Amino acid sequence: MPNSLVYVDKLLVVPMAAKVLGSSITIGKKRGGEAGFDWFATAKFGFEYNQDIQANIVDFFAEDIFQMAYEKIRNKENTVKEFCAHVHKGEYALSDIVSINGILKVSGVSIGKYNPYDPPEITLPKTYKINGLDCYAGRIVNEGFELPIYFPVTSKDVVCYCIDKAVEVVGVLKWSPAYEVSSYALNQSVLSIALLLQK
Repeated sequence: MPNSLVYVDKLLVVPMAAKVLGSSITIGKKRGGEAGFDWFATAKFGFEYNQDIQANIVDFFAEDIFQMAYEKIRNKENTVKEFCAHVHKGEYALSDIVSINGILKVSGVSIGKYNPYDPPEITLPKTYKINGLDCYAGRIVNEGFELPIYFPVTSKDVVCYCIDKAVEVVGVLKWSPAYEVSSYALNQSVLSIALLLQK
């Protein structure tokens, strides 16, 4: 993964992974010294085992699920303009997983210096219901284009420390009433699954 993972929503990452990986994986040693998923899992996650194991995606930590699924995302590292062009042309469908790069903005949120012994209370000026989830709106800005991104409220204590930084947002596309970004008419919004800081 080229960027640094900051936040993963534990409720949204499971359906994302099921979409790109399936709902379960088999972890096991290959015969005759063949390299396989067991080598990858041992090197990446420290798993050790002597026989095949069938594991459900939900049995892993959210960060591990995301790391396993990230490489399988097809619509990766769009600029805001590229994303808008794809949606405008109908090249992305609802529930597609996408990633978009840009500068993160969240209006009405001010954060003092972080103190790990006494983290500040972050207050959101407004929240919304997106597919039943309590969310707040942020924006990703790139090349003069600005796109709304909806984050689960549970992410605020981490995501808000990335305001004004270069980020990659990985999200799922949800229907929305039509809106415009520059000359592009869009009817899909992005519900954030994960946030990564660009390196």
